Amino acid sequence: MPCCASRPAHAENWRITPSIGVNETLTDNLFLTSTNRTSDLVTGITPGISIDGKGGRASLRLNYGLTQNLYARESSQNNLQHALERRRYARGHRRLVVHRRDRNDLTAVPFGVPAVSPSDANINNNQTETAYYSISPYIRGRFLSSTEYLLRYTASTTRADSPQVSDTTTSQWLGRINGNTRWGPLSWSLDASSNSTQYDIGGTATTRAIN
Repeated sequence: MPCCASRPAHAENWRITPSIGVNETLTDNLFLTSTNRTSDLVTGITPGISIDGKGGRASLRLNYGLTQNLYARESSQNNLQHALERRRYARGHRRLVVHRRDRNDLTAVPFGVPAVSPSDANINNNQTETAYYSISPYIRGRFLSSTEYLLRYTASTTRADSPQVSDTTTSQWLGRINGNTRWGPLSWSLDASSNSTQYDIGGTATTRAIN
């Protein structure tokens, strides 16, 4: 029985919208077990805020929600869950920043097949909260009237609240040159990339390519 309410506020070119949602989940298998099932009623309360704005030199889109799960029977399992997505565009530097925090089911466990949670209200040891951050500045332009170039660097990191999942740090370079020729529809391009990902558990993986 979800319900929500919101009230927008305006400031120049910025739109700020607070919201609140309430969700009730009735489950007959809270811990996702095959035996000794536990039933419970879970109340999820999610205040949130959405920001969508454009300024003279930058724009920002942000959605954030904080969910408090309250368990009627298993109150010791009460928990907070974050959800954040942000995109910021800055003129001149032309950069994109994304910050996300989500809950995800782990893709591997030591034995057996991991249980997939039908809802964030279920208690699942195969579930973890992950955060992802990245920044990707780039420069692009044109020379010799018919040739364009692009050079982009992307740095990103992923952090998980579980020892079963490796934290990762990725560094990527991407370059591209393309242009037209005097023979009408015939064009050419050259792409080069280098990608290095470092795992807290598992070493480093590096790939390079030229096309």
